[in-house]
This record gives sequence, structure tokens and C-alpha cells, in this order.
Amino acid sequence: MKTIRALLVIVFAVSAAAQQPIFHPDDFVDPATRDGNIFISRIAFGAVSNLRDHYRPLDDAGIVVITNSLYFNRFQLDYKHSELRGGEEPQVVKCADCNQEQERIISPTPPRIDTPVAMSVDRFDTLQLGFYRTASRGAGQPPATLRYRLSWERREIDIAMTDSPTGPVAQSSGHEQSFSFEGDTYLPIGSRGLWGTIAFARTSGSGTLDDRAQNEFLYIARPPGWSAGRVLLRADLAVGAITGRGANGLNLVNPSFEASWRHRPTKVNVRLVWSPQATKFGGDGWRTDHQIALVIDRVLYLKVFGKR
Repeated sequence: MKTIRALLVIVFAVSAAAQQPIFHPDDFVDPATRDGNIFISRIAFGAVSNLRDHYRPLDDAGIVVITNSLYFNRFQLDYKHSELRGGEEPQVVKCADCNQEQERIISPTPPRIDTPVAMSVDRFDTLQLGFYRTASRGAGQPPATLRYRLSWERREIDIAMTDSPTGPVAQSSGHEQSFSFEGDTYLPIGSRGLWGTIAFARTSGSGTLDDRAQNEFLYIARPPGWSAGRVLLRADLAVGAITGRGANGLNLVNPSFEASWRHRPTKVNVRLVWSPQATKFGGDGWRTDHQIALVIDRVLYLKVFGKR
């Protein structure tokens, strides 16, 4: 019975992760709902309009994600491989003496602006380690299960060096990586409570033409979801601050709305996400960008082992 309940949680879990990227599937499996350890592999594919990457524009893209997750004791270990198609074209620059690393003269020099664009990338990898903690909600209330998770994301950045008029003669590459922490919170309010997540992330580049670093500080409020027939609906609201944008203090307000539906004969899950992202920049003021994602995912393999 516990195994069946765990599978239902996997299918209809409300994500407790930070909001990005919005196309990543995420399972929240309470250790109290499963009998033994679980390994699950799944695939997700779809498209995102007006994609944002760490709150930077990346245009439209098709996506494919392979996720492998292991749940053991009170821990969750995830490896996610993401492929993007579309989006921005790879960066091409002109240089003198492209083959001589120390004598390269690159033009044009990338401008330093308050609205940085995301690095063009075809693929990236994510590792995550989460820990579940059970907390009391008071007399007569079921306990709350909270998750705390560390994430590391890395992507390679390829830049084509062109020595006109001979055409491409060299390739330069760097990388960008992100480290993040997120922790669930529960605030009792009368007979109910407010669920949320606090999150911190640092993203930095190295060896690119425009190395930058930014920090993100977020609080995400997560009211309870509800259902409309077979469609599960949920909403959340993120507020916070992002450094390196020329605006101090609160400069992000990002609600998100998601509808999920499961096709029982094929065991396919369909998610539609709308994420209007309002950000404030030093010279531009507030601007709202609307992300819309349609993602289809399905479990490829599931194994329950080490039953208690």
C-alpha cells in the first residue's frame, strides 16, 4: 500500500524546488509514504516560449530532459541532463591571431549592461542532493515534511573565433556554473499554515567573453493546490533580489501558475506553466517577461527495493 501511495506522490507531486528552470520535472517523495528505497528514471520534452535562464533572456527553445532520481532513507539524489534546441545563436567574434592565445585581440568588446542575456548553450547537467525532515505542526495536526536541497549546475560555453577573411580558425570555450540551496518552510497561521521555500543561488562564468557573477535571494510562497476534475492546479509567488542588475533591494516579483494532467492509459503527464517574471533594472525600471512552457513527461523505469 505504501508503494502505491509513493507512486501517486511521484505523479502528482507539488514541486518544492526553486522556480528555475521551469521545464525541469521534480518529485517530492515524503519518506513516510514509501516502503523501501526508490529509483526512478524519466524523460521530459516540450517547448518554452520566452525562456528565462537565471532571470536572463534566452529566447524560445525546445527541450529534452533525462532525470534519474534515487530516494533512500531521508535523502534524495538527482542527476538531470538537459538538451536545448533553438534559443540564441552561438556567439561568434572576430579576432587577430586567433591561434595565439596570449595575443588575441577580440572585437567587439562585450558591453556591460544591467540586463545581461543568458549564455547560449545546447546542454547542461545538474546534480542535486536533498534531505527530508519531519516537523511537528501542533496537536491534532499531521506532521510537516520539509526538504532541504543543494544543487550544482554546469554548462560549457563554446565561442567561435573568426579570423576574417579566412573564416573560422579556432574555438574558444569556457563554462558557467551555479550553486544553490533551497529549504522548505512552514509557518502556522491559525488552523492552517503557509508553506514556502527560501532559496539562494550563485551563478558565475569563467573563460567567456563576458564573465559575470550574480546572486539570487528568494522567498517562494506556496499556497495549497486544487483540482478541477482530473486537472491539478497550483500557483506560487516568488519575491527576492538579484545582484548585478543595477537596482538594489527587491527587484524580482515572479508568480507562477501550473496545470498538470495525467493520461492514464499511456501514463504520460502533461504540464502547462505560465510564469510572468517582473524584474527591475537600474536604467530600465520594471519589466515583465512571460514564460510559457508545455512539457510532457513519462516514467521510463521505476524500481522499489530494500523494503522495510
